[in-house]
Amino acid sequence: MATLDRSVMYEFNKFFENKVPSPHVALPPPSQMREERYFQSRYDLMKVQPPRDYNDSPCSSSLTLLNDDDLQRPDAYEAAKIDDFVSRPIKSDFNPNAAPFIPSGLYSRSASPAPQPAPEWPRAFEVGTSSSQPEKQLHFAKYLARDIHWSFSDICKLADLFCRQAAAERSPESPNNTALFARAVHNAFQEIHGEWVSSCFAFQLRQRVLGLFKSFWSSDQPQALSLQSMVSEEYIHSAYSICCFIGDLFTIRLVGDIVVHHCLSMILAETNALEHIHAIHAIVLRAKAGPWQGRDSLRVVRNFTVTFSQRTSSIREDASLVGHSFTLQDVQELIMQVHITRRISEWQAQPQESSECGEKNIWQPLPAPW
Repeated sequence: MATLDRSVMYEFNKFFENKVPSPHVALPPPSQMREERYFQSRYDLMKVQPPRDYNDSPCSSSLTLLNDDDLQRPDAYEAAKIDDFVSRPIKSDFNPNAAPFIPSGLYSRSASPAPQPAPEWPRAFEVGTSSSQPEKQLHFAKYLARDIHWSFSDICKLADLFCRQAAAERSPESPNNTALFARAVHNAFQEIHGEWVSSCFAFQLRQRVLGLFKSFWSSDQPQALSLQSMVSEEYIHSAYSICCFIGDLFTIRLVGDIVVHHCLSMILAETNALEHIHAIHAIVLRAKAGPWQGRDSLRVVRNFTVTFSQRTSSIREDASLVGHSFTLQDVQELIMQVHITRRISEWQAQPQESSECGEKNIWQPLPAPW
């Protein structure tokens, strides 16, 4: 390789300096000036800088340092540069997995994005909630958890879909297929993705079922059941189904007893019709003994019994949300037939069952209603 010493570099630079026009010469036309500015920039780039001694900088360089004796050798500088270049690892910014480059000018600003493929999990959800076979539900629950990439928004949509399916459920079985599949999906999330994803699903399921329950039974909601707005039989059955779903979710340990107490207190505050009694019965009979056992169970049972007796005694004749006709004797017979307060007292006296809930306390709990 040819070597360059300081004198050769000096002559090389002087050669290009002689090509620069004098400032006293008359200005050339604009087009020629642009060409000269271009060649001037090329000239600056082509200037060869002599090697800088390592003593010129207070900081050490990553280049190989040469002492005075090494500088006397004509090929020392080029050899140092080659050794240093070879010793450095070559870093490439090339990404083999990157998408192909497409100039933005090929698309207009008004062009809509390419349609995304529909998610695969609604079909698996449909099969899982319609099956009564535990093995089949477990299979599709694991498919949902393992083979589909779940974002936070998708988990929220899945929880919302469970609640809407529960509202359409008319099965007398307890717990019903929708609740059992929700438990299977929760367990699959916990097994494959860990505690955070499974508890996130349980929390979103709780929040959405409470929101749907409130939309049916709380008078401050625009579509709530009331004596002033007559509703269809289908609508009232959906409201009953959500009550059953809440009791089932407690039975399979996806919500805690505080959720059951919260829903019962909401209905009791609104009780003025026969359908409210049916809704209370649905929650209590589906949830069974668990909500009435525990450290404060005696106080909870007493408060519920007193409130239930006061509210049901104030129901008037023919006070129905769907226009049913009945007498006060019919109301009393319904209460005595189910005898919900006696059942609750019996459950409270029994030994406490395990009440471990799939929803961990990393999420914000509900306030106690009583």
